[in-house]
Amino acid sequence: MPTYAQKAGTLSQAFRAGDSYSASIDFSVSLTGFSLASHLLSTVTGQQVVSFTTAPTDLANGVVNIALTAAQTSALPVGTYRWEMIASQSSLVRTYLVGFVEVTA
Repeated sequence: MPTYAQKAGTLSQAFRAGDSYSASIDFSVSLTGFSLASHLLSTVTGQQVVSFTTAPTDLANGVVNIALTAAQTSALPVGTYRWEMIASQSSLVRTYLVGFVEVTA
């Protein structure tokens, strides 16, 4: 599983359809009290295609894991998608990461 030392901003990813995918992202800033969600979006419609499993590993230090199962990636047509990671706390909502995801055969 790759680990990315990351600040809020842009992070692009790539994987093969049918493979399991997971990554650890280290923001090195406390995310204590935040709920996190990550989504893959269509570049054509902007609609959500699939949600990553977004699991905090160490919120005090800003470490989060994201994952898609082999079944989830198998259902994705080959192509380019956008993705986003959103952190929310009460009425505060922040988009922490955006980027492109390339799904290959």
